[in-house]
Amino acid sequence: MISRNIGICETGNGVKKPKSAVDKQGDKPDQERGGQPPILPVVEQKVVQMPQQEQINPKEELINKNKINVFEKNENVVAVEQEVTEEVIKEEDKITLQEIEQFKKENTDRVNKVKEECSKFLAGEKMDFVKVLPEHVKKVHPRVELFTISKEKNLSWCRSGKIGTTTWSVLFSRIFGQDELSSRLHMQAKKLEREMITSAQKRGTINSLRKPNPINRGMVAARHPIDRLMSAYKDKIARRRIILNGVNTKSLQPTFAKFLEVIVKSAPAHQNKHWKPNWVLCNPCMYHYTFILKMESFDRDSGAVLKLINSGIDTKINRFNASKHPAPTDYVKMLEEVDSATLEKILSVYYLDFKLFGYDIQPFINILDSKRASEKLSGLNSV
Repeated sequence: MISRNIGICETGNGVKKPKSAVDKQGDKPDQERGGQPPILPVVEQKVVQMPQQEQINPKEELINKNKINVFEKNENVVAVEQEVTEEVIKEEDKITLQEIEQFKKENTDRVNKVKEECSKFLAGEKMDFVKVLPEHVKKVHPRVELFTISKEKNLSWCRSGKIGTTTWSVLFSRIFGQDELSSRLHMQAKKLEREMITSAQKRGTINSLRKPNPINRGMVAARHPIDRLMSAYKDKIARRRIILNGVNTKSLQPTFAKFLEVIVKSAPAHQNKHWKPNWVLCNPCMYHYTFILKMESFDRDSGAVLKLINSGIDTKINRFNASKHPAPTDYVKMLEEVDSATLEKILSVYYLDFKLFGYDIQPFINILDSKRASEKLSGLNSV
């Protein structure tokens, strides 16, 4: 949970006070430093009374210590106006047995879906738009640094950019026993991991995921490919956190269409990790994952995994900036300025992500057909 009030701080006994009520000589009132409160003047025989401190229920204070706070935060940006605070766990915040069972059922379906689609693809079955060869997929190996591993909880997470990576970086820091979060959340999780596992052990654990039924539990997260591309565009390109020539240099106003036009010019393996296809990043056709999370049910899925691995974290996950009631996406409008040639290449590059993780590609094929027809008609009219 996030408090946006800059002027909130904590005194020694855990009571939150405005900074105006905190003196400058050590950021504690005189009473808390063991001194006496200042003598107040008597005006017309009326004594000015000091405000009483807010009392905290001891039971609530105990619950506070167990509250997990997870938020999305950019890796290289220190959000100085935000402060991580703790709140009481309510019953509705806890992951329920019913939700865990729902996840387990859906997760089994997801794992089986990946196996089925990979089997068809690797066997050479003809698929629309796919220009990627099975031989290429067989040679793709996830980079070691993409994984974060907890030996204690037997969990190996392959991170895919723009799919809850900040949230799970925080969670792994908690799993590693770190309650104090730094401003660089991703780096903190990686540093803690290095204290828990050697490079050789990490490589061995990752390689073990290539076995059909690995002893080590792998985890990967999936997101609708077009939604993921739009998220990467808004966060990295529109805000100029990543500069792409021809898209968002100082003299250019970035657009989603320009972004797509540029990224399809590079081979999938050479794309930036924030929008590189998931089949390249984590390659679920060659590496076997026990848990597959979906962005569409990310909070529940994450909470269920935490429970299933006995993490000691007993709440659902509330991602910062996550909309509680997201409006349906108008993909026709989103792709309005994208020409048919670019869209066809996008569908080809991300086709496996659609198929492996159960996202319907047909609406985008329909949009592509409509663009082709419109461009053909426009060409005839211009003659």
